[in-house]
Amino acid sequence: MERRSETRRGQLRYTSALLTLIALGCASGGTTDTEVAISDYVGSLRVSPNPAVFDETTVGCVRSTILRLENSSSDTGIHVTSIVVPDETLAFSDPVPFALAAGETRFVDLHFSPNAAGTLVGDVVIATDEEGMSGYRLATLGSAVDPPEASATSGDIAPLDLVFVLDVSTSMDEMAALRTAIQELFDFSEANGLDVRFGLTTFENDVIVHGDGEFMERTRFFEEFDSQLIPGIWVPDPELPRQLLNFDFPENSLDAIYRAASDMPFAPNSRRYVLLMTDSNFLEPPAVFSDGTPVRHRYAEVERALRDNEVKLFAVHDTSAGEGLSRNWKGRPPLVSQSGGTWFEISQITTGALTLNDVLAKFIMRSVCDPVG
Repeated sequence: MERRSETRRGQLRYTSALLTLIALGCASGGTTDTEVAISDYVGSLRVSPNPAVFDETTVGCVRSTILRLENSSSDTGIHVTSIVVPDETLAFSDPVPFALAAGETRFVDLHFSPNAAGTLVGDVVIATDEEGMSGYRLATLGSAVDPPEASATSGDIAPLDLVFVLDVSTSMDEMAALRTAIQELFDFSEANGLDVRFGLTTFENDVIVHGDGEFMERTRFFEEFDSQLIPGIWVPDPELPRQLLNFDFPENSLDAIYRAASDMPFAPNSRRYVLLMTDSNFLEPPAVFSDGTPVRHRYAEVERALRDNEVKLFAVHDTSAGEGLSRNWKGRPPLVSQSGGTWFEISQITTGALTLNDVLAKFIMRSVCDPVG
């Protein structure tokens, strides 16, 4: 549904790096809801986890972790005025300054993108406008390793089965740029004779597995994708029946992920990736959406579907609706981290925090950022 601000709309500008950043398989670092006190803390800001620890990361890849910032004061707001990182390998997703109202909690993303092998040890300093506070120190730990030697022949590259699971509600105005990126992905695959198959599932309240549940060649793929868009403009078509009956903001991503993981005929030896893109949260049974569509699959069922079919979930989403993707869901770990995938906040692409120059080739040729791929 149409809930996103015009400011957000102006920011969302995708390039071909969108697809490649996700399917690179850069594993996302996790976090917990447990607060860890900062050693020199005496003010109102709580930051957790501390230290922020990144698992071994390949040079040229990105790992992300979620930080929880809480204003513990019950009556006074504070401003985060600056965030200073120890070196250029670390970056925050959120622009500074920003405010935290009394009692407010905010989740921000910290990215580790090493440019050389070595060890990350240093403190992030978070400054606020609190009187007498010089800054909060967040310890960071991580290690970087050189990538393996790349094979020059496609015969040594594991086949890739990639299913796009796309929220096509009318707030998803980045579809045009995504469509261009997918075209470039097809071009690269075809030009290099690579073994890549593409599937498509779209959702709002209802879920459609396109191509009769099969992987599709280029012409059929875009016929199916374009059936959800306004020709030439390539944004979701508000006149489609599924749009006219969609009056609620949550969308049915649980059922969409489940069907993508369960219904597609994945090859036995393929890398199996599901790429989700959404700006909304989801519901569990027995919820029923505005058009009468019931939610059919629970969170635990989607967990099992990803695990049993050896599918990795990658997500581009709004972390304000990140429960189950970048944050825990009712005490259960996110689907993304459970499956061995990674997630990105939509604004990470627009701010350039995750720009990689040659990710398109790396995405298809090898999965150097994937610790098990």
